Amino acid sequence: MDRITFRNSKLSFLTKKEILNPFVVLKKAFKKDATCEPVQDELWELVSTAFRKNYWMTFRSPKVVYLKFLKIVRLCEAAILISKIRPNYSVKYSHLRNIGLFQPTERRKESFPTIASPADAYHAVAFHLSSMRSGGAKFDFFNFLYHGLASLSFQYTDLLEECAYDTYRRMSELISALFTIYHAERDLELTRSDKQKLKKFVKDALDSNRPRFHYQNDFANVYEEYNASDLFNALDYLNSTSFDKMFWQRNDNPGNVLFYFDELLFLLEAFWNYSRRLKPKWKEIAWNLPGDVIKNIKYLPNEALKHPISFLDKKFVDKPLGAWQTELEAWKLEILEGNHYRSHRYKELASFLFCLAELASLLEYDPKRLAELSRYATE
Repeated sequence: MDRITFRNSKLSFLTKKEILNPFVVLKKAFKKDATCEPVQDELWELVSTAFRKNYWMTFRSPKVVYLKFLKIVRLCEAAILISKIRPNYSVKYSHLRNIGLFQPTERRKESFPTIASPADAYHAVAFHLSSMRSGGAKFDFFNFLYHGLASLSFQYTDLLEECAYDTYRRMSELISALFTIYHAERDLELTRSDKQKLKKFVKDALDSNRPRFHYQNDFANVYEEYNASDLFNALDYLNSTSFDKMFWQRNDNPGNVLFYFDELLFLLEAFWNYSRRLKPKWKEIAWNLPGDVIKNIKYLPNEALKHPISFLDKKFVDKPLGAWQTELEAWKLEILEGNHYRSHRYKELASFLFCLAELASLLEYDPKRLAELSRYATE
């Protein structure tokens, strides 16, 4: 989470199908419930875990809390998409303020009045997305989740206390507006214009074979806060969880698992980005690794030592980034569930992640980076 740049327009949690019809997300969230209170209650429980120590233990497993988080951020992203296609210009105009010539604008209200119609609900969605800054809201929900599952990786307690009330209130009202929209739209079909507007966002889909997040820095800084050995230990820890049928009955800090998987996803996506952007001439230059460094390499195969980026390219051809991302998320859910699972399902993934973690420790020998450092030194 520390590395992620939360931008309002970047979607990270919806599939292509859901982006092309965000009302599908509302259907999955609200189901056949008579009110939106069950979803608002889940929001409250997510917030509560951040402020009540060990409250996550009242649930069957940390996975339950994580799924609540996913439901909320997915609704937030669906609201972003719905605001792009609703309401139409005539309904939108009916809610505009008529400001006379040379008249000062009124101070913006801090809350939205009672929703009495679908038109009010559409306007409420736009209002709350603007007030919350959806990218900032997703940061807040991540913050609730990390604090609730007691991660030892970082503390944003000051931001947690500062934003909790406003984020909860506005998201609760946004859920209410989305519920009204869901019942107004569930038997209707999207127009051709709707579909054209939504297609612009498909590039950000979960299954689009692209990075899920924007990051503040590249993988060259992955070991600023810890080293490669720490990441190897984290992977060994994750591998060890498959043998325990009641893992979270005897272990604390499930938020650390979230941190490990966020770091591994960053490593996976950052290397994919680097490989895609690197010009072929740099991939053809052999890396000049010292003999003592080669002796200590444990995970990278011998054929990858001279041209490691070409090794990465082959791995991403054999299995696309999207497939690696899906496996990583599935592994995270298995561990957060805390029951025995078949670890061999993730053997290939774990092996590749060990290779990436080791390769990140060798970046000082990357010919392109060495050339850049040499150029800077002569300027």
